[in-house]
Amino acid sequence: MDPGSHAVRRGRQVRDDKRKKMLNPLLHQSNLTIPDEKISLLEKFINLFVEKNQHINLTKINDEEEFIIKHIIDSLLIGQIIDIKPNTQIADLGTGGGLPGIPLAILNPKCRFTLIDSVQKKIKCVDEFTSNLDINNVIGLSDRLETIGQNKKYREQFDTVIARALAPLPILLELALPLVRIGGIFVAMKGPSYLEELSRSVNAMKQIKIERPTIKTYELPDGMGKRYLLVFKKANPTPKGYPRNVGVPKKQPL
Repeated sequence: MDPGSHAVRRGRQVRDDKRKKMLNPLLHQSNLTIPDEKISLLEKFINLFVEKNQHINLTKINDEEEFIIKHIIDSLLIGQIIDIKPNTQIADLGTGGGLPGIPLAILNPKCRFTLIDSVQKKIKCVDEFTSNLDINNVIGLSDRLETIGQNKKYREQFDTVIARALAPLPILLELALPLVRIGGIFVAMKGPSYLEELSRSVNAMKQIKIERPTIKTYELPDGMGKRYLLVFKKANPTPKGYPRNVGVPKKQPL
């Protein structure tokens, strides 16, 4: 056996074990009770993601504990707060390398997840991750949200649409609400400046025909921040003119 190859494998195993020791205490701190087999899948996903991030920029966070808290724990807490029911159709907008979609899919195998990103190489990573994890309730989709929102295959087809750190709220409302079925919800994950974004979204809410959201909050472990979930309940069809053409929502926010 090549000593160099053995050293590489040994180093990888040490890093994998270190991540494993990080995850369980952080789950406990967050009051997340997860079956052992799902914890194993989460650990495997973390390992796959961190290794892939060395070659493709999926996240700027390099500290592994910070990554687990701000990406994995954060993703799992969403599912706890919005109470995902079996057979729910969920879209994750701007998923990047599969966050929060893949952790949520691991915990909710009876739901269907469509993970959307305009960057093809990121969706290829999503496909690679789900293949290695052997989970079959995730579909990766690479296209612009302006195009997807006008596609009959996807328009008003999702029970829950989630967007995490994707765009300012006036833009998000135009891109996300067309995908939500009547009676479904759009969940915008925001930081402390959410009130300012909400105040700038009055016209967008009027044009898109959506009422003010319910606000839900939670704390990340180790003092790594407070999160605000803006939960919009869709009661009316989205006007046909939205979303507008590619690039327009960003250049001319409602």
